[in-house]
Amino acid sequence: MLCNMINGRCTHCGGAYGGRCQLSKEPNTRQGLGDLTERLLKSAGITEDKWKEVKARFGFAPTCACKSRKEWLNNVSKAFLKN
Repeated sequence: MLCNMINGRCTHCGGAYGGRCQLSKEPNTRQGLGDLTERLLKSAGITEDKWKEVKARFGFAPTCACKSRKEWLNNVSKAFLKN
């Protein structure tokens, strides 16, 4: 969980920065490239269901390899972060 900043201070932990809340119980997990891509596309209104709908409308099979592509992108980004 990120800090909930009000007047320059987190309302939970009292920290003066806008990073990860010090009182958060969530593990410190870094999102991979696949997770970020999914979030970006969803914010633009492009979801897995919407993609399948568009493909079907143009006569293509309404399938999606979103999960495998997301996993691949996450693995690739993890490989680059190790070095």
